[in-house]
Amino acid sequence: MVGILTSKGQGTCGQDQDDVILMPWTTLVRRIIGTRADTVGNIMVSARSPEAVAEAQRDITALLRQRHHTAENADEDFQVRNLAEMQNAAQEQTKTIFQFLTEAVVLATVGGLIGLLLGIGAAKYMAAQAQWPALLSPKVMAGTLLLAGLAGIIAGFYPALRASRLDPIDALRFE
Repeated sequence: MVGILTSKGQGTCGQDQDDVILMPWTTLVRRIIGTRADTVGNIMVSARSPEAVAEAQRDITALLRQRHHTAENADEDFQVRNLAEMQNAAQEQTKTIFQFLTEAVVLATVGGLIGLLLGIGAAKYMAAQAQWPALLSPKVMAGTLLLAGLAGIIAGFYPALRASRLDPIDALRFE
């Protein structure tokens, strides 16, 4: 049977779900891949409604345990992932990343402000001891705070960028 699926758009991992071809397993293995392998690497299933996802997930897990002859207490040799859970995990990860970035910028700016105040105090003290005028430039002080904030952005952005490239499931596994 040949047909066209309804449009679904881009998925949570950036893959366009409309760029999918469905075909019988035997056709794929024998004519496209050219092997006689009997294992499936990935199956995508859609529930009839969002309310039916949990039940479908339980049914699929039970069926796969039965077909794989998995003992009741044994670990599963497969994974059943719920894309809604993965999307929620990705959203939580994004919130954590921007929170981390904000904290890094605030800490760097506060540290820069403390350093600036200590520098002003040291400059005034040394000027008084040497009986010189203390020449303080507001532009230089503003630049110092700006550079401290920039250092916070860089220090916070790099780990956030690395974390954003992780698979949500892997990221949650190590949280």
